[in-house]
Formats: sequence, structure tokens, C-alpha cells
Amino acid sequence: MVLKIEQQISKLSKSETLFLLNSFLKIYNSSEATESVKQKIKELSKKILYTASETRSADYISTAAKKVWSKGVKNLGLAPEDLCKLTVWQQRYHKKKEYPFLKDLFLEHCNPLNNLATRIFDNKEDIETILKEELLTAWITTEENKKLNMKYRDGRPNGWKVCYEENNIQVEQNLMPDYK
Repeated sequence: MVLKIEQQISKLSKSETLFLLNSFLKIYNSSEATESVKQKIKELSKKILYTASETRSADYISTAAKKVWSKGVKNLGLAPEDLCKLTVWQQRYHKKKEYPFLKDLFLEHCNPLNNLATRIFDNKEDIETILKEELLTAWITTEENKKLNMKYRDGRPNGWKVCYEENNIQVEQNLMPDYK
């Protein structure tokens, strides 16, 4: 069996993401799937989760990130809520030239993608629930991100909210979700 994706996918809807992950899960659970195939499926699934999260706006924003944004847009005539409308792709590759203060912000996956893939394939958790309730992103400051990653880069024991609280990262929900 050969798994190969010829072209990079730039956008995935919720239904496309669900279809791909369910298809991979069937292959993963097949008696014919070798360990190397299972490993490749998990790697591809992380890319699918990344793409699904990258093409939508953030679910949360930290209090500190909102202050950085508010200060940065003050003279541009934009509202603080406009930050939540930027996708990961726009933040990382497009808008940094237009909004230089974005270098002080980071759009973070609340739950590491590696953990989500493990929960889908090894723990057999419901994919739709994970997409709806666990594939979350939050705008935080680069300083908050550094602090969070010192201890919780690859995992969030007891849940992401506990890890955020432990690192004094206060978040509020984005009121304009476009994916759920």
C-alpha cells in the first residue's frame, strides 16, 4: 500500500476533514495496516488537522493579545475584534507586513495536533467531537507562547484550559467563529 498526496491542500471544510479522517481511521484499523502505514496515517492526519484549523479564524483570544492588537490598530481605524477574523495563514504569511505588531502575537493550537491524532487513532475518540470541541486555536502573545511551550509544548495534561490558567493566560471566546 502506498500513501502519497501529490498536491498540498490549502483549505478543508469541516465535512471534508471529517471524511478524510474517517477514511484514514478505517485504513488504520485494517488488519492489513502495517506500523509504518499507521505512522504515515498519523502524520498525514496531523497535516489535515493543521489545514482545517489554519483556514478559519481563532476560537479564543488572550487578554494580553487583545491589548497588543488594540494598541497596534489604534491608528488604523480597526476594531480589536478584527484580529479574530484573521486566519492562521493570514497571520503567518500575509498580514505581518500590513500589521507589524503581529510579530508580537501567535495563533496557537490549544490542543497539540499530535495529541489530537493520538486520541483519534489510538484512543478511538469520536472524530466529530474532536473537530467540534478540541480543534481549537487561540491568539496569545509570543511571550505567553514561550512560557506555555516551556512545559506544555507537546501535551496538555488535564486539558488546555488548566495549562493556560497555570501560565496566567486568560482567554475569552471569539464571538465570530466561522467553522463550527
